Amino acid sequence: MNDDIWQGVSREFCSTDKVTKATVENAEKLLRLIDGRSEMPTRAFDGWFPTIIFYWESAEVEVEVFEDTYELYFFAEHESEASSFSVREFPSSDPKAVEELLAELIAALPAGGS
Repeated sequence: MNDDIWQGVSREFCSTDKVTKATVENAEKLLRLIDGRSEMPTRAFDGWFPTIIFYWESAEVEVEVFEDTYELYFFAEHESEASSFSVREFPSSDPKAVEELLAELIAALPAGGS
């Protein structure tokens, strides 16, 4: 695990043995893409599967990192009253999809980033 890229992110997942190496690599890839372009996540914690969830205290958004995809969750603030959240999936192996994820994430975060 590259500890430098996690600086400032509260790591609250149990241990890296519960997630695959590919999941950790995808999480670090996303952190590197966000770094300097927008606000870094506040926390990283265990997901439902062997995943890592990034949480931003300043926005109603989360990213769940899998070994082969990212899921971007928008919560109530961004949705109609009929639904509590929406989710979009982005394959981690598709550079265009990852850039689309990053663009949507940055747009959902407060202006100015970190």
